[in-house]
This record gives sequence, C-alpha cells and structure tokens, in this order.
Amino acid sequence: MAVLRLLSLLLVIALFSVQMGFANAQTEDDPEPKAAEAIKERLRTFGVEGGLVRAPSTNKVLARSESNMAILESGQHSYRMAINSTPLEDRNSRLPPSDLVSFSYASDVTENLKERPVLFAFNGGPGSSSMWLHMGAWGPKRIATPGTPDRFSLPPYPLEENRAFLIDVADLVFVDPIGTGLSRARDPEQAQAFFSVTGDAGSLCSYVTQWLRAEGRWGAPVYLAGESYGSLRIAAMAVHPGCRQLRRHLKGLIFVSGLLDLTQNRRYSLTVSLPTRAALAWYHGFVDRSLWDNDLEAFLDEAIDVAVNDVSSALLKGHSISSADEAALMSKIARLTGLSETNRPESLEELKAAFARQARQAGFRGYDIYDARFTNQRIEGSKRPVSLNFSNFVDVFSTHLGEMVLDLTGFDLSGEYVAMNLGSALRRWRYNSSSGTQGGGVNLARELARKSRLQANVRAWKQGEREKSADDNKQVEITVNAPVSGPRLMVVSGLHDLVTPFFGMELALQSAGFSPDAYEIHLYEGGHMMYFDKEIGEQLANDVRAFIASGEES
Repeated sequence: MAVLRLLSLLLVIALFSVQMGFANAQTEDDPEPKAAEAIKERLRTFGVEGGLVRAPSTNKVLARSESNMAILESGQHSYRMAINSTPLEDRNSRLPPSDLVSFSYASDVTENLKERPVLFAFNGGPGSSSMWLHMGAWGPKRIATPGTPDRFSLPPYPLEENRAFLIDVADLVFVDPIGTGLSRARDPEQAQAFFSVTGDAGSLCSYVTQWLRAEGRWGAPVYLAGESYGSLRIAAMAVHPGCRQLRRHLKGLIFVSGLLDLTQNRRYSLTVSLPTRAALAWYHGFVDRSLWDNDLEAFLDEAIDVAVNDVSSALLKGHSISSADEAALMSKIARLTGLSETNRPESLEELKAAFARQARQAGFRGYDIYDARFTNQRIEGSKRPVSLNFSNFVDVFSTHLGEMVLDLTGFDLSGEYVAMNLGSALRRWRYNSSSGTQGGGVNLARELARKSRLQANVRAWKQGEREKSADDNKQVEITVNAPVSGPRLMVVSGLHDLVTPFFGMELALQSAGFSPDAYEIHLYEGGHMMYFDKEIGEQLANDVRAFIASGEES
C-alpha cells in the first residue's frame, strides 16, 4: 500500500508539473520544452499511461549464457541466451497470479534496440511447450530429424548448428504458456483459468507487454509466430483487449500450419481438405501428372476451384442434390485424387472410406495425418509404424532441449520441464464462453478482420483530422469501412498436412474479408512440421527473414 501511495503521489506531482510545463511552453518558441519532455519520459518509466499507474515490470533471470557465435549465410552473429521468469499479477486480467518462463536469444548488438524486431514464438496443442519451433525450426541448434520418407531412421538424432536460426533479423523469445515448460500458476488449483482461448490470450498479452517493458524493448517492432493451435493463440492475442497497447507495435503475424475458423473445419471439412487430398495423390502417383503438364501449381489451382465452386455447393444442397450432379462431382474428385472406377463412391459421405481403400490397394497401412507422404509402414527394429506424429519425438526434443540449455547456461531442466500437457490442458480447454468442446464456434479470422477494419477506420479518421487542422478550408474525405489492414500476415503450410489442411487458412481469410494482398502464403513440401526437413526449414527461415525485412522497410 505504501508503494502504491508513493506512486500515486508521484503521478499527481508529475501531472501537475507537466501541466505547468505546457503552460510555460505557450510563452516560449519551442512547443515541447525539454523540461516537459523529461517529465513525460519519467512518467513512461513509471508505467503511467492513460491515467493508470503500473509498477515497473520485471523479469527474473533464471539463467544467462556467455556470448556465443552463430555462423549463418549472412555472416557471424554474436548472441546470448537467457531464461526469464515473468510474474503475471495484473488484476485487470482477472487471471490468478502465475509465473511464465521463456527462453530468449538476444543479439550482442545493443544499438537502436527500439528498432530491432522481437519475434515471440508459440507452439500449439493446446498444451504444448515451445520446444518444437525452438529445437526444430528457429533456435541456434536443430535436431537432425528425418524430414522425408526415404530418409527416415529411428532415434537418436544428433543436435547440429542451425542455419535457420533467425538471430540475424530479430531477437527471439520462445514462450511456454502456463501449464507447459516451467510456466506455472502459483496455485495449481487455479490453472484452469488459463485453459481457454481468452484466458490463454489474456495471459500472453500481459506477458509480452511485461517482457518488453522489463527488457527495455517497449516500442520495438513485434512479430508473433504460432504453430497449429498457436495460430489461433496469436490471432486471439491480436484482438484481445489486453493487447490494445501492444497492437501499436505489432508488425506481423506468422501462422505455421495454422487454423483460424474451427466452425469451417467442421461444416466444410471436405472443401478444406480436398486440395490436400489432391496434393498427396500427386505425390503418391495416383494421378497422371501429364494431364497438367507436370505443373503442380496448375493442378492445385484446379483442386481449389473444384473445392470452392463444386464441393461447397454440394455441401449446401445436402441430400437435395440431384443424382446427376453428384455423379458429375464424383468424377471431378476422382480425376484430382486418382480414385479408380471400381473405388468411386456414389456420395460425399462415402469419400473417406474410398480414400482408405485406395491406400490399402496401394499397399499402404494408411496415411500419417501429420504428413501424408508417410504411409505408416514399419521398418526393421521399430515397434511402431513410420510416422511423423509429434508424440514419437517428444522424448528426443525434450532431452536435447535440456542438454542444450545445460550446456549454454548451466541451468538444469530435468525433472521439471513439461514438454506436453495434453492430458490436462487439451481435454479441459474452453474454445468459447458457451462450449467446452473442441470446434465450438471459434472464427478468429472474422475477429481479426473486424479489429483490423476498426484500426484502419481510426487511422483514416485521424489522418483526416490532421489534414483538417492543416487547412480548415480543405474538404477532407474520410474513409468509412476502410479495407482490412493491421498487422501483416504470413501463412505457412505443408502440402501434405491432413491435420491443418493448407487451404483452410486461405479460405478463412478470404471469407473474413481479407484481400489476397493483405497476406502472403508459402506452401512447402511436407506436413504439419515441414521444418523437420532441413532444406525446407532453411527455405522457411529465409521466407520469414524476407517477411520481417519487408515489414521494417515499409
């Protein structure tokens, strides 16, 4: 209480001083005297914004590394790793006190820190730590995973230097949400408060804001990257009231193997998945590629056209569709997926069984849903089918993460780090206020578009007001219902991912009103974790580098 009274007194004195400074400024030539600016800077230091007083943010440093050197295509880059515990005690968030632990990598270059981007990376689940993007994609080391069926081998997989390490374009923070990694609610009985779309997003908005303030990075360009459920997570953060101040500095959202509209995936699953089914038919040789002049892009364009214009129409018609129209649709689907005459279903409801029969006829045990290039074949010495199912890699990733952290910082993660908390978080996760079931009414693409339109309208209005004040006689036309803008969007997908089919993101964004020039799409060979393939991972990293660089130029 004494601290709050002291801060309140400082606020009153400071605000009074600011007013006096402005009053004196009216008699001076300089409209922003140095004294007033100095007081405003002190107010910012104390966290005074919008009439509220916040105690200075802190990050408890659990461990820090010495300077290390990364050798990338762009040259040598010196960096340090830190493990921070950030206390979340914001009463406004209505969430119980907790401590969120993250792993950060900061360049040793300290000039112009307010201009250097910070990328916060999240995995999904919900209930997963960030170790997948950390140890597989963008951290300083990568686990040499087998990225293609022809190179598959059993663990162990070595740890190697990672040329996809993004330290050359941004400082990196790999974030473990509450209930994963070392991040915990202080009262375990209250952890459920974080297991929802809004609770999770609110806590992470508070975390990112506090982390930036504590590290002296408030005002730096911010990028959020989320994989799988992490894409829903960062979209929810972008529209959450707790991220209102952060949105001014939010430059881009990177969706990796993402999904934004769960209602779409339930009602129009065939529309969303048909292009992926076509891509795996192309890969496994079920279609005659010469019919499309061996042009995969043209082939996928046709698959998307059929999905949007034919499949969606048939789904809307339901049982009222005529036999002739349904037969014509089956012919188009068979052409794109390689279904034989003897295996061609009579209705859309029978397609799933037809695809399963097709796999068996080809000698496959079935498709791996995370990467359908893998057909769940057994190899010598393995008790389980060949699969890129993430559950087969949990021990490998968590072990290597612990070894790397111990080597860099001397900090021991063993026995405490929760790599995956799927049993607790996933089963209890609330996807909206009215339903606790997965897929319950979440369309964050629409929310993201709505928030972006509001921001665009506000900017247009403010610009109009500035122009009016410059020339009172000038007529200013202020845009109403401005086009969707806001943070730039990057969509990253694997062609052979049956968990989050690549067309789902594009369809969600288009349906929400985003124009094609509001986002960029990158499709790669591979599945849900396309970066498991080293070459694809490096290509992905270069595309992310270009995305961040173009954002800083604009």
